[in-house]
Amino acid sequence: MSPRHPLLLLSLVLCLSANARGEDPKDELHDFIRRGMPAWSLTGLALAVVKEDKVVFLRGYGLSDVRTGAPVDEHTVFQIGSCSKPLAASAVAILVQDGRVGWDTPLVGRWPAFRVADPAVTKQATFRDALCHRTGVGKDESALYYQMPATRAELLARLPEVRQAAPFRTEWRYSNLMYAAAGRAVEEVTGESWDEYLSKRLFRPLGMTRTFTSVKPLAGAKNVAVPHVRLKDKTFATGFADQDNIGPAGALSSSASDLSRWLLMMVNGGRFDGKQVLKPELVREMIRPQILMPFADPAHGEHVFNAYGLGLMLCDYQGMRIAKHAGMAGHTLAMLGFVPERRVGVAVLTNHRPCLFHYAVFRRAIDLYCGEELPVDLDSANRKLLAQHMARLEEEIKRRADARDPGKKPSLPLGRYAGTYEREYGLRAHLEAGPK
Repeated sequence: MSPRHPLLLLSLVLCLSANARGEDPKDELHDFIRRGMPAWSLTGLALAVVKEDKVVFLRGYGLSDVRTGAPVDEHTVFQIGSCSKPLAASAVAILVQDGRVGWDTPLVGRWPAFRVADPAVTKQATFRDALCHRTGVGKDESALYYQMPATRAELLARLPEVRQAAPFRTEWRYSNLMYAAAGRAVEEVTGESWDEYLSKRLFRPLGMTRTFTSVKPLAGAKNVAVPHVRLKDKTFATGFADQDNIGPAGALSSSASDLSRWLLMMVNGGRFDGKQVLKPELVREMIRPQILMPFADPAHGEHVFNAYGLGLMLCDYQGMRIAKHAGMAGHTLAMLGFVPERRVGVAVLTNHRPCLFHYAVFRRAIDLYCGEELPVDLDSANRKLLAQHMARLEEEIKRRADARDPGKKPSLPLGRYAGTYEREYGLRAHLEAGPK
């Protein structure tokens, strides 16, 4: 072809590229999910993709409950775990927009009762520090809240007992309790509960009518995805994970449709449905690196940079910047994120563990709607990684079982083991002797 026709050549290349991947990314993404779900024995999945100012993909797959056969659709509610954090940071950003706090306002300045183990951190820790995980607070903190009956107020009262995992503002150290503390400071400023404030200032303006701040309504709500677990080639429904005690850090439940609305706001500089919900500069601040993170697991792809913003993990992918967060609540898994420069956002919700398919769907959606080619078969790599992990786990279980002498009796009579046992943070377990 003559170089006198460069535009014709470019058009031909673009046309061939489009034909090679399929004219409609929606079809290719749909086929990718249909093929992948059986390979993972995945129970249910919901996906939302937004591009510019439109929702371009919104669909549910599989079942919300294997016992009833109820299908997943775009309005099915899933627990989203730590995907709550980007929404929590958005809610704090609205308070910054109102001029009632600043990112660098010390928490103790708005909540005088705030205390952590280090008096210097108590005095200096700000909303920014809490939302980007750089306070250094959090060594073994999950012992206090994971599957524990403690309320949020009780957890926050015990914050001074939680040891520093790293010096202040030197390392990224994940802390759900510091998110809960930021939420408590918001309550002091607004005079409202965190749940009320979040619903009024974020969910209502975005029309997020299928988003819950607590696990409590889920049992009685319609069209809710029940968590499932895969054991010995069988899938079982399990209970909802109660993460209300860490509230802002991981208590939300939402639908693909609702999360598409938050994504539309974020990829459009804080604007939604013709209204400026959040100022563009606040969105930019949320996706600005605040502290470096360790490099991610190989299953999530190789990165040149890995950092944390305000409620969002930041990394590069195929030359693009991604702002994202993963979420887990019991046996549900989620991914929520967007590509700011391409104005593409993705939410993937699943109700099944163990599984890594949501990572592959998230990346595939970005590839297709950003016009990039997937460099590796991420889904196959994830399946291999999970298989290796499960093999190591089974090997360790077998090793421990083989080391046990089934004919050997306990050193003491069983009744002598009865009593109260105490572990770190004063947590206690009471054992009683009795019949099986």
